[in-house]
Amino acid sequence: DRVDLAGPIRLAAPMSFGIKVLGGVLAAFLEMHPAVEIDVMLSDARHDLVAEGIDLGLRIASMEDSSLLARTIAPVAASVIASPAYLEQRGTPRHPLDLGSHRLIGYGHRERTLPLRFHRGGEEATVIPTGPLFTNNGDIMIPLLIAGGGIAVLPDFIAEDALMSGALVRILADWSMPQAYLHLLSPPSRLRPARVRALSDHLVETLKRSCIGRDSPDSAG
Repeated sequence: DRVDLAGPIRLAAPMSFGIKVLGGVLAAFLEMHPAVEIDVMLSDARHDLVAEGIDLGLRIASMEDSSLLARTIAPVAASVIASPAYLEQRGTPRHPLDLGSHRLIGYGHRERTLPLRFHRGGEEATVIPTGPLFTNNGDIMIPLLIAGGGIAVLPDFIAEDALMSGALVRILADWSMPQAYLHLLSPPSRLRPARVRALSDHLVETLKRSCIGRDSPDSAG
């Protein structure tokens, strides 16, 4: 019955995640189900799935809106990163509280002054970011960080190429931050067409693999 799946699916996903990860995943699905049409909306804003008629939404967050049906796919690793040149010039923070005297570049879909929380064993530290730039898109931050613009907390899937090449390095790697997860959301409707269920299963299966496969060894700076 795989070939019989047909019709449109509206899928929403975060911008950077969509660009970096979704292309190959959706190509594989469309090859199996050539009569399905996927309308992909990439945006770092939170979509209202019900109001916008969206069938499935990918979201990276620590908690979810309980009125939506959510499937948790995988944890999303994040790191505190900076360029070697910046650290050489400004010094390498050894403790989260050292970040207070650094240029922190804010990223996320939230207020700029939301605190960053760290823990290590029984020790906790909270830092209020102060910095010259805040953005809701992670891709713009990579060239900025490589150019020595400051320190940022970014998901590894955005930073992995720069980390692997050594253009950016991880710092404070022995500290943990609150864990974010990749969720697949759908509106609370009783009826979900078979094509939507099939794409949902495909996304959960393939994205779980790619999230888990992305772990690279810690290179503490």
